[in-house]
Amino acid sequence: MPSSPADRWVHINVATPFTHSPLRPSRCNASPRTNPHINSIEIDISTGPLSAPASYSFAVRVGLTLKVQMACISTASILGLFTYFLIQIIRARLSKRPHTTLSHFHAYLVSILCAELFEATSSIMIIQWIQTGHITEGPYCTAEGIIRVIGSAGLALGNLAMAVSTWGCVVREWSPPSLKITAFVTASIWIFVLSVVMINYFVHAPSSFYGSTVYWCFIRPPDATQTSIFAALVYVWYWIVAGCLLLVYTSIAIKIMRDSTNFRTVGYQVGRRQRSMRKVAFQMIWYPVFYLICVLPTNVMRLWQFSHPDHPPSGTGIVISGVFLSSSGFLNVMLYCTTRPSLIHFHREIADSGSPPLLSQPSFSFVPELSDIDMASTCTPSTTLDGHNNSA
Repeated sequence: MPSSPADRWVHINVATPFTHSPLRPSRCNASPRTNPHINSIEIDISTGPLSAPASYSFAVRVGLTLKVQMACISTASILGLFTYFLIQIIRARLSKRPHTTLSHFHAYLVSILCAELFEATSSIMIIQWIQTGHITEGPYCTAEGIIRVIGSAGLALGNLAMAVSTWGCVVREWSPPSLKITAFVTASIWIFVLSVVMINYFVHAPSSFYGSTVYWCFIRPPDATQTSIFAALVYVWYWIVAGCLLLVYTSIAIKIMRDSTNFRTVGYQVGRRQRSMRKVAFQMIWYPVFYLICVLPTNVMRLWQFSHPDHPPSGTGIVISGVFLSSSGFLNVMLYCTTRPSLIHFHREIADSGSPPLLSQPSFSFVPELSDIDMASTCTPSTTLDGHNNSA
């Protein structure tokens, strides 16, 4: 935790041989003053209001260890899901199933999971600071900070792309984008993220931009005169993304609820169909909620540190917020497996011509299971695993 103002000063007394006067120190920063009899200098040696303690307490070490463990669980979950994807693709190519399809949603999901891997990797790197009991800035710390920025920014933009695409298919009934458009959007996200990281690395000295934030390495705290600008450029856009996710998924849920009530007027079999659609509408709200739970606590703690450097948040609160962030990968895997099974089990055939089950005309003569009423199949899949483009 940051030291108190009194702890930031080293008192140096240099007594002259002709004096026996009592000590009367003077305080200074850059231009120390001395009295005529005793050279008494106080020098501020702190590295700033967020300088780390000499060694982490036992409680902080336990909290950071829990953060690393959650990051390992997230990594294992993501790699397990990637392995399952690969197995499905191999089996589909061997069996040549004509209805095994991939959509733009799969590209965005893979992008999100890759960002989660970056975030989890940066958290696993904290093992070094747990062992030493403090952070030593250098190439390792800089690398950790860069990896964490890539993960957090990629996660925010990937979630936003997934949300907007889902909203377009469900609410606006957009046609599925082509493979080129999907590749362009996904590539743009990562080019933007990597460009921002590298520009900051080369424009600023690495040691002055990426460094210690007391318990892990990230973007270093700004000078007092730059706090508001820094906070706006680095953190406010995370809140904007969170607000967009909340607005978009709420709009999707409202649309699904309205469609579920319209079945009565067109002679649909209501019962289980309505209940399933309402359940899907409720599940849509979990996406922004999970993002808020995982990402924003850390941002709140950082903004608190910047705005109140003399009264920073407790180490316990900072570490707990970090644990939530490290669990993001695991929670996202569980969320998509539960609410959007067609994204995970993409070997399933798409009913009829692939038209949106939630928004289709009354041509459906069956009541699909809940697993078929998910946002993965609300747009016609654009590409089959054998390379054919369905949108052409």
